Amino acid sequence: MTSLWDVDDLDEMSLEPCVWATNWKVSYGALNLHVKQRSADMALGHPFNVFQYAVLHRLIADQCGYELGNLYWCIDDAHVYLKHIDTLKKQLSNPINQSKPTISLPSKYDEKGNIKSFFERRLSEVQLNNYKHNGIFKYDIAE
Repeated sequence: MTSLWDVDDLDEMSLEPCVWATNWKVSYGALNLHVKQRSADMALGHPFNVFQYAVLHRLIADQCGYELGNLYWCIDDAHVYLKHIDTLKKQLSNPINQSKPTISLPSKYDEKGNIKSFFERRLSEVQLNNYKHNGIFKYDIAE
């Protein structure tokens, strides 16, 4: 289990961490991840959080030699801001995108075939393949 909540940093933060804990569990050779989130802006922030943790989950499972398990998510306060409702309705009224995107991870092996440290693998080398968006939807940042 990891906690992203550091009481010593609270005075320096403008906002407490939205994602505050993760629980990692290996079951039958697969790495499962449970993310705990105190607050989620469902239109703007949450999609990015899901992608970030999906990539992290894949990277850690790959690095440790486990199959990719399930990703669970628990949100205490999932919300949509009033100023986002019209744009979100428009976005959700689009047809469901039938593309099947995949994520390619950077190799865990160096040029000599040795396993790299997790920290040597670059996020800039993560690739999202076959992703097709349904248009651009602009949301104002909530204040």
